[in-house]
Order: sequence, then C-alpha cells, then structure tokens
Amino acid sequence: MVSDKKKLNQQGFSLIEIILSSGLVGLFALAFLGVLGFSQESTLRAGQRNRAIFLAEEGIEAARSIRDENFASLTVGDHGLSSGAKWNLTGQAEAIENFTRTLTVTDINSQTKQVTSQVVWKQTGGNQVSASFSTLFTDWRTAASTGTSTQFCGI
Repeated sequence: MVSDKKKLNQQGFSLIEIILSSGLVGLFALAFLGVLGFSQESTLRAGQRNRAIFLAEEGIEAARSIRDENFASLTVGDHGLSSGAKWNLTGQAEAIENFTRTLTVTDINSQTKQVTSQVVWKQTGGNQVSASFSTLFTDWRTAASTGTSTQFCGI
C-alpha cells in the first residue's frame, strides 16, 4: 500500500516535471523567435539606411558633375535628377524604388551655392526617416583667386 502511494506520487511528479519543462522549452523558443525577428528587422532597416546614404551621396556627386559642366545649371529650388549621357536637374523630386531624392539648391552669393541632397523613405513600421548631405559649390572657373573660402561663402 505504501509502495502504491509512492508510485502514484512519482507519476504525478513526472507529469508536473513534463509540464514545467515543456513550458520552459516553449518560453525559450518564443524568446528565440522574438530575437530572430528583431534581428531581421534591424538588418532590413540598416540596409535601407545604407541605400539612402548611397543615394544622397550620389545626389551630391551628380550636382558636382553638373557644376563642373556649367555652374549656371545649378538653378535655385528643389529638384530631382535624371541621367543619360550626363546628369541633369529635373523639376520634381525623384522616386527610386521606395526612396524619394530631392536636391535643394540655394544661393549663398553670386559665386557660391549650397546643395543639399535629401533622401526620404518609410520604414516597415510606417515611420518616415531621411538621410541628407549638404555642401557648398563655387563657380571655380570664375571665382577670384584672391581671398579666402569664407569670402566666397559670404561669411
């Protein structure tokens, strides 16, 4: 009789151990899946950010090419880019996949312009984020060789 109770208690104990171990395994599996999902989302966002930075840098380089061709072609305003044999400014922002690139040209003085290349995109959660670069361009062919760069910029 005592041995029958002992066997029954051991069987009950084994059942509790199985339930607890199953719960722990399930909890660890759920945590692992959460970490895996987070890492995939982080990798996707990093890839999107890298692509946006590349597009923004490309915008600055395209503006530099336009400046080298003809400084007067850097007209004040917001523009997109088109490329063929050479880069050209267009009248509106440029859509590239799920990114939108805008080049903003601002006059500093008669020989200096500020160009900002901004790329905007929506992340998976719907958040809109951006990456941008800005630089000053001078009309180096006609700029006076005397003076400092701060005089060119009007500072």
